[in-house]
Amino acid sequence: MISISKPQGAEQAKGYLSKESYYQQNSELGYWHGSAVALESLGLSEAQPIDQKSYAAVLDGVHPMSGKHFLINSATPKRRAGIDVTFSAPKSVSLLMELSESLGEKEIERSIRRAHEEAAQYAMDQLSQHYAKTRIRKGRDKRETVNTHAVWASFQHDTTRETDLGEIDPQLHTHNFLMALTFYEDPLTGKLKPYAMSNEEIYANKMYLGQLYRNALAKNLMELGFQAEVTDINQGFFELEGFGKDQLDTFSGRREELMDKLALVNMRSQNRAKLLDTINAKTKKQKQKIDRETLLRHNQQRMELEGMDRAFFQGIVSGITTASLPILSSEEKKTLALEHLHKSLDLLEEHHSVFGYENIMKNA
Repeated sequence: MISISKPQGAEQAKGYLSKESYYQQNSELGYWHGSAVALESLGLSEAQPIDQKSYAAVLDGVHPMSGKHFLINSATPKRRAGIDVTFSAPKSVSLLMELSESLGEKEIERSIRRAHEEAAQYAMDQLSQHYAKTRIRKGRDKRETVNTHAVWASFQHDTTRETDLGEIDPQLHTHNFLMALTFYEDPLTGKLKPYAMSNEEIYANKMYLGQLYRNALAKNLMELGFQAEVTDINQGFFELEGFGKDQLDTFSGRREELMDKLALVNMRSQNRAKLLDTINAKTKKQKQKIDRETLLRHNQQRMELEGMDRAFFQGIVSGITTASLPILSSEEKKTLALEHLHKSLDLLEEHHSVFGYENIMKNA
């Protein structure tokens, strides 16, 4: 799944950080990502864990080292700090990671984390390359939308917020706080100029970005030897084979609460996805500092009650091999890609007269 927050003001984002310490509440390390030239301009690097001082500085549009204020060209009177783009793994993936950790299977746990994180960062890289834009002035009265060099702060988390029943379910997800501070490279001078990012194309292509993440995650997991089972062909959702619906539902408490609340609302004139986001924002509990070891033992007991014990784990991982995917030649890959693109075009032409690149690729 993917969720994208509304734009957050600088003070709002800093308050979110200081009041909840949400991004580093339980000692999760965060890392900087983005364009190499933009990171270099800020004195940051992808190998560098995030500290709250540098994080707050970039939110404020200030250089973390020199303290220099960037003069951001923006018509917005109250400067935006950025948006939170979150990618969440399917429930079966989160459960397998939690089960692996509780059983001491560290190598499998780490491989699942890597599969998720690489998929999340692949989707963010695509977002950065194609949809991170700003508007620059061209002449006296004209503005042009151009690509920019983006920066984001990524924090991987393992759990949901506490449910109404007091449970904290496994949920592997990564928050990517995409900074409003972005840089445009002047083609004449080669110099980077700070601007405020425009989010329109990011919101417009939210579903496509979510599909990119799921595709990359499924590929990564299949390369590890796991089997993916499509659960919703229209939305491109999948789960790992071997997990039953009851098992998944038992550990989806927060989602069940949201769906119950949604069912009580008259949705005739309202967008379902936006309404769900609103309900979530109004009803979510503040994230608490947790004892990870205690929670791990508790969730292990819960999983055992649902039949997810060591024998179950061995059954899930028994198919892991080093060559689980067919090895295709470049020509075979090209033929297969074209076949699916043509199928996508045929389906779209049946129902639409106009559609774009993202529609074609998402369907393919």
